[in-house]
Amino acid sequence: MKKKLINLTKRILSVIMATMFMFAFSSVALGQGMEAENHRYIHVWGDIYMSTAQKYIWNQLLADVALINSIAEAQEESFVLENRAWLNDVNMRLENFMNDFSPQDQQNLSILLAGVNPLMRNSLMSAHFNSWQRHWRGNFLTYTLRPNLATRSLMSQAIAGWVALDTTFEFTWNYGNHTTRSLHDQYFCHFDFDFETFFFFGTWDLEVGRPNVGPLETRRAFCNP
Repeated sequence: MKKKLINLTKRILSVIMATMFMFAFSSVALGQGMEAENHRYIHVWGDIYMSTAQKYIWNQLLADVALINSIAEAQEESFVLENRAWLNDVNMRLENFMNDFSPQDQQNLSILLAGVNPLMRNSLMSAHFNSWQRHWRGNFLTYTLRPNLATRSLMSQAIAGWVALDTTFEFTWNYGNHTTRSLHDQYFCHFDFDFETFFFFGTWDLEVGRPNVGPLETRRAFCNP
């Protein structure tokens, strides 16, 4: 009986040792696999890394946005009318791509798409607008913007443009939440008109002091309620 117990104990110990060895081997293999996986990620900018597949899509988006922004202002409307389906496709690919990144990374990627360094504060505006002016128009202090074509036609670029505008001119700090919301709705009303109708009105004029009536009423008032 004692002999059988000893043999059973030896067998149990053998199984435990074998299991521990397999676990150790698996851990090493997993670590090596994770290290290899990390090596497949490519550094893009700052803390942003992309897989090989993401980098391929990113390069294509860079080329697409560069092409869009290379169109002369006088030719923008005809270009958009002739390439509406392609622009919708770029919008969809860009939105799907950005979903894999944090909001801060999305903002930096949107600036990089415009070929501008995100570390340069002044670059925030130039990444999205060909020109901008803060001036009085009638009774309203007005921000007159002339967006580049990517900001006019790609939602992610328009969102990044708003963040650049709010960051540069500190709307919330200067005007409070109520007025900032009105400026926000005016801004995206202009984008919606450009994006949905592709009938470009030229500048986007955001007027301080317009009432905060919500997106729908802002659209009904053609962006300046």
